[in-house]
This record gives sequence, structure tokens and C-alpha cells, in this order.
Amino acid sequence: MGRFFRDRILATGNNDVTLGGGVGAAVIVPVAHKKVNLIAEGFWGRGSGRYGDSLQTDASFHPDGTIAPIKSIRGVGGIEVHVTPKLDWYLYGGDEYLGRNFYAATGGYGNPN
Repeated sequence: MGRFFRDRILATGNNDVTLGGGVGAAVIVPVAHKKVNLIAEGFWGRGSGRYGDSLQTDASFHPDGTIAPIKSIRGVGGIEVHVTPKLDWYLYGGDEYLGRNFYAATGGYGNPN
């Protein structure tokens, strides 16, 4: 996935365009014929936090006003059991991580305190 961030820097009158995006993969593995499925999904990127389950922050700013995409990593795993044609049991779990873009002089995202 790819995307562009665009911002106008008032101090210089210039436009800042920064590339963000990432790569991901997902798989569904049938374990027992039409009865049990194992599921896994993962994604790594910069500036892609909004595309996760928690709708995290995509970017912050460097002290000079340019855009700083935030690194994000997420993964989900699960199991689905098809007990009958009309009844499914399922369990999913996952985690998301966002990196810090923090600068002592101007702030940013992910205050170390």
C-alpha cells in the first residue's frame, strides 16, 4: 500500500510531500476439512496507522515542519470452528505497535515521559 502526505509549510511557503505506506500479508489455513480454520494477518509500514483496528495516528511533524510518518506494526491471529452449518465459534487476538516521533524542542508523537 502506498500513500502521500501533503502539507504547506507557512514559514517557507513550500509544500511538503512525503511518501508513506507499507506491506502486509494474510493467510487462512483450513485445518480440518470445512470444520476448523487458522487465521493470521500482519502489516508493517510508515504512515499507515489509520488502517489498523485501532485507527492510530499516521504522522507527526519534524521540528522543521516537515511531515514525519510514524512506524506501525500490527498482527492478528485467530481460530474459527464451524460447529454446524449455522453455528460458528471463533477467537481472535492481536496487537498493534506505534513508534515514537518525539522531539524535545517541539514535541511530536510518543512522549517518552
